[in-house]
Amino acid sequence: MAGFFGMFDYSRPGRGVDKDAPQKRGFFLFFDILFRKFWRIVTLSCAHSLVSLPSMVIYFFLAMLWQSLFRVWDNDRLTVYVSIYATLLLTSFISAGPAGAGLCYVLRNFSRESHAWVWDDYWTHVKENLGNGLVVFLLDIIIIVGLASAAYLYFVMPLPLPPLIAAFLGFFTLIMLAVYIMMHSFLYVLMVTYDMKFGQLFRTAMQLTLAKLFPCAVVYILALIAFAAFLTLYFINVAFLTAFVALGFAFVPFIYFYYATSVVDAYNRGE
Repeated sequence: MAGFFGMFDYSRPGRGVDKDAPQKRGFFLFFDILFRKFWRIVTLSCAHSLVSLPSMVIYFFLAMLWQSLFRVWDNDRLTVYVSIYATLLLTSFISAGPAGAGLCYVLRNFSRESHAWVWDDYWTHVKENLGNGLVVFLLDIIIIVGLASAAYLYFVMPLPLPPLIAAFLGFFTLIMLAVYIMMHSFLYVLMVTYDMKFGQLFRTAMQLTLAKLFPCAVVYILALIAFAAFLTLYFINVAFLTAFVALGFAFVPFIYFYYATSVVDAYNRGE
């Protein structure tokens, strides 16, 4: 019995794409790939959740520590729930260090309609990008914790600043945080596509993010809506958290990696 009732048997040919069919682009191509690669994306999501587990444990305890240091609320149960949500959010939107490189490589190839072995290519690019991935992971912890802390201080803590200025600085800090998170889509696509030093990689990713800020923001809002839909299932019943493991960890990043791949490829073609 190949695969599981044939669902995960990647050795047999798929239905393919009719060469005479009109070429799909953008929104239509995204869903066409999603439906054709659905079970591979499910497999990828499960694999990514396992490899990202150490990062998720770190995110969870950092979220717990952050809430304790700032004494956000005196409710242990709420602190745990918020830490779980923060962990899922960070893993979905900054892709958990080296694991993000493996995830991005497979999703980038899916976006290009190129071949990729879900597990072999994933694990190969985790190892090949281990150094850059660890640097990204450490930077994420420092920058995200730093910006989140600054925003909290501007909005909540009594500071020797006029309220209007404190509010402005708080919103500006949140915008910086959003831009930094959005930059990860280009950062990982560039990481698995080019042989760059980390400084050049980071600078190019930031330049692309700023150049495409509005469409990038729209794409991330769509990804956030998808994330919220999975989270709604979790609110209905904690057992639905398995849906996030089975699909969410790959589906949510597929939205922004698909867009980032199209932008990088368009620059390569000189468009």
